[in-house]
Amino acid sequence: FEYRATWESTFLDAPAVRSLLATALAPGALVTGIAVPDVARIDAIRAPASANAAMWLNLLAATVAAIVVIPRLLLAAAAGILERHRATRLPVPLAAPYYQRLLRGFRGGRIGVEVIPYSYTLTPDAQEGLQAVIARAFDGGAALTVAPALAYGDEDRIAAMPAPPGGGPSFALFNLAATPEAETHGAFLTTLAARNGAAGLTLAIVDESAWRARWSGDAARLRERSVVWKALCETRGVAPVFVDLAAPDLAAAEAAFEAAFAMHDPRDPGAARPP
Repeated sequence: FEYRATWESTFLDAPAVRSLLATALAPGALVTGIAVPDVARIDAIRAPASANAAMWLNLLAATVAAIVVIPRLLLAAAAGILERHRATRLPVPLAAPYYQRLLRGFRGGRIGVEVIPYSYTLTPDAQEGLQAVIARAFDGGAALTVAPALAYGDEDRIAAMPAPPGGGPSFALFNLAATPEAETHGAFLTTLAARNGAAGLTLAIVDESAWRARWSGDAARLRERSVVWKALCETRGVAPVFVDLAAPDLAAAEAAFEAAFAMHDPRDPGAARPP
């Protein structure tokens, strides 16, 4: 009907046991105000003698509470306060295109996507392919607008064009068969990015269909031309997506779009950089 306290040791005497207990149970003694018994009382309960263990159980419980339970409760409370503080002050620009894509499954409307061809008229097959890859990239949640093609050298007209609705992304559309020029194609990308501002997302789609139709099977030349276009886009901080719009590989196109979107840093929308 009760717990009893006793001790025995091969090597320790009563003073040594008392020193160990005074050190180990000091937190409990401080919390409860119960003093660890002196050497005489420690020696008095050496086996086979014993005493009621209530005092020792109180000291042990208070010590565990002081060095284990209370510190963890304080740490948990501090972590909870810090988490609440950060959760209410997390600077997430949900209106940015990056987050609009992440939340597209929860949005009531559709994200506006703008495509502006530059010195390039899409064939009917390429138009269908463009709609297919945009639908795949945005899970069917995109309202696609294809602007009239800008003539070669008319890149300055971009500044007067309205930005896409809802702050959606803008895609510059180029023909891989064209020779990329910094003074025209590069200027177009720069002007388009400037029009969209820091909160907008500007990417490039480079259509391979005309090139593949003319030089079918010449993979080496395709890679060479792609490298040149990629280099031009990199100098303007725009991520390019290469796709054959006339016969698109939708899975590969989706992966390319995901990689391009990932290059856009939502914490600093103006700092998007291709790898």
